Amino acid sequence: MKLNSIQALRAVAAMLVMIYHVRAIEMDAFLRNGLDDQPLVSLLIENGFAGVDLFFVISGFIMVYVTGEVRASLATSGAFLFARAARIYPVWWLFALIMTGYFFVAYGVPYDVERTVGGSALMAEQPWLHLVYSYLLLPQHSVPVFGLGWTLVHEMHFYLVFAVLMLMPRRFLPWLLGIWAAM
Repeated sequence: MKLNSIQALRAVAAMLVMIYHVRAIEMDAFLRNGLDDQPLVSLLIENGFAGVDLFFVISGFIMVYVTGEVRASLATSGAFLFARAARIYPVWWLFALIMTGYFFVAYGVPYDVERTVGGSALMAEQPWLHLVYSYLLLPQHSVPVFGLGWTLVHEMHFYLVFAVLMLMPRRFLPWLLGIWAAM
């Protein structure tokens, strides 16, 4: 079943994120050219990054809605995780590979040195770990090789915690979700 109101919220979230990025590009152009103008987009919105938060809320609602009637078991939890990983990782790996190739051709290294070195001492000493963490969407102090993947790192962590919660008896689920939300 398609929830039209959720689809409308997704459109609002996407437009908020798009406007936020347009504003950032406009601000950058002003700074580079020494202008002190106010961006046109500022008149419309300054907090477009809230669209990312809205996407996460929508994702959480959909996961609770879709899994509300499933039986708590290792099989259903595993199937849930597999379905999410199969949807995300192949496309992620394609774009991460493209970015890795870009960095290698443009800079001679397969990652963004400034972002990686600025992340943590471990990544600076062993920068290949940055690629491993990036491709597996593991949390790290720097952004993944393809910067937009930072949201996917959080999304995969969210899926993992949700899959663990799916193993719990249903009578405890509202309490566990409430505790998780409070944390």
